[in-house]
Amino acid sequence: MDATAQRLLGVLRDLEREQWRIGHRIAAVRTALSLAGVEPPSAAVADENEERYARQHLFAGQRLIDGCERIVKDHQGEWLVKRRVAYLLERGGYTSGAKVLVNSVECTLRRLASLGRIEMRRNRGPHGNQYRSVPAGWVGPKPGPKPQAKPDHAEPRPDDESRNESPA
Repeated sequence: MDATAQRLLGVLRDLEREQWRIGHRIAAVRTALSLAGVEPPSAAVADENEERYARQHLFAGQRLIDGCERIVKDHQGEWLVKRRVAYLLERGGYTSGAKVLVNSVECTLRRLASLGRIEMRRNRGPHGNQYRSVPAGWVGPKPGPKPQAKPDHAEPRPDDESRNESPA
């Protein structure tokens, strides 16, 4: 084997070691994000939208409701949790005076869902509710209070009428 081939084998061995170290660092960061309640993207490639938000600071100076709606619509068909939306807002330059941005994001996402502008899937557990853009042709909930169902015992039964009549 000539010197060039040996050098290339050495470079390949070094790169494979580096790839192994990077793989373990990625796994550690994904674990930390998961423990923080942020759902890391499933693909190895970073979210294109996240990169664009960070480069262009799309949410700097915007209202929270506009930023939340934009993020959910940009991730068409993908279910998002409130922590992911809050993270993407911060990456996009959104600043808030709130102590905990995640709580404000949760309220805003619920409001958007009640207006029928996004869809909400109720979940319990560490991640909570999930939100996504409204599919085409989807009819959202009607605005206003929900109609209250009358209890079954609201109408008098025939035997009750005989008890209510006083003997003549």
